[in-house]
Amino acid sequence: ASLLADGGKLADAARLLATHAMVFGLAKAGFVRVSINPHFKGAALDHMLAHAAPHALIVERGREAMASPSLASAPVKRVLWREGVDGTERAGSLERLIADAPDTPPAHRPHWDDILAINYTSGTTGAPKGAMRSDKQLRAGPVAYRPLADMRPGDVFLNWEPICHAGGFAILIAALMVPTTLDMQERFSASQYWPQIRAAKATQ
Repeated sequence: ASLLADGGKLADAARLLATHAMVFGLAKAGFVRVSINPHFKGAALDHMLAHAAPHALIVERGREAMASPSLASAPVKRVLWREGVDGTERAGSLERLIADAPDTPPAHRPHWDDILAINYTSGTTGAPKGAMRSDKQLRAGPVAYRPLADMRPGDVFLNWEPICHAGGFAILIAALMVPTTLDMQERFSASQYWPQIRAAKATQ
C-alpha cells in the first residue's frame, strides 16, 4: 500500500534485491516483481534495468558500490534503500516509507492469470530475456516440487537456491504450502555442506 500511495501504478515493475517476505506484499499491491541477481553489476545489471524500466527499485543497503553506477543512468523514478537514510527526491528509506503507509490494505485483488513476476533468462545464447510469469504459473512449480522432494510438515530444508531464480522462488512457495523451515544460505559450498546440514538440523 505504501508504494501505491507513493505514486506507484499497478502495472509498473518493482525490483527486489535482497528480501523474501516483500515479494508477497508486492503481489498483493498489484506490482510486478522483477527478480535480479543481487550479485549482478556492470553490463548485466545495466541491461536488465534498461529492459525492465522499473518504476521503483528496492535495494539492500551495503550494495552501493555494485549498484550505484547502474542506478545513475537507470530509467527509474524511485530508489528505496533498505536500512537507508537518503532523503532526496529520487532516493529514500524503505523503512520510512513503510512506517508512513496507511493502515488500509490495497484494494487490488490478484487474479490467477495476472502477471506477478518477470524472471530473466540466463542469456546463454543472447541477451537475457524477461519471461512473464502469472500467479497460476508461480503456483504450478511448487505443487509439482512438493511430492518430488517428499516435503512433510516440520521438515527443515537447507536451501542455497536464490529467489531470483524460478527454482529458488518455487521452493519458497512450497515451504508455505507445506509448513517447513528453509535455512537460507548465501551460496552453495561443497566444503561447508555437511557443517551447514548439522548446524541447521536439516531433514532435507
